[in-house]
Amino acid sequence: MKFKKVGLFITLLLSFVFFASAGAQDNKTDLQQVRKASKEYEEALKRGDMDRVAEIYADDAMKFPPNQVSIKGKPAIKENWQEGHYTYFEFIRKHEAELFVSGDIAYEFDADYAVKYKGQEDKEVRGGDIRFKQIRIWKKQADGSWKLYLEMWSSNQELPPGT
Repeated sequence: MKFKKVGLFITLLLSFVFFASAGAQDNKTDLQQVRKASKEYEEALKRGDMDRVAEIYADDAMKFPPNQVSIKGKPAIKENWQEGHYTYFEFIRKHEAELFVSGDIAYEFDADYAVKYKGQEDKEVRGGDIRFKQIRIWKKQADGSWKLYLEMWSSNQELPPGT
């Protein structure tokens, strides 16, 4: 009888260790997939490839740009990017953005990064580097891929007095 209890205990313990390590591996894989999607997104923005940018958003995505109304849905977000507000730009990071995964949701944020805006002729516009903070929320899709669900950012620049 005592051996059965010990055997049951060992079986339960090994099962717990196995499933816990499998969950940790899933989380690591999810983190890698979200980082890859985020990098692809930033590279597509830098190239001005708005078709690829749109593919990375979830169908029900939302974008909350500074000083604009919120934009909902992949088609509206793509149209907003194509309007030329951001022709194309480059992200300049001194460190990797923070990223956490919880189930089917991933949270990515960066409290201080720079963006270099450029015009079509590759001339810097809007004063060169501008510092920002951002948050992106990613949703895992039914097929296992990660799509950008919500994006919000704002400038770290101080407003001039009287504004």
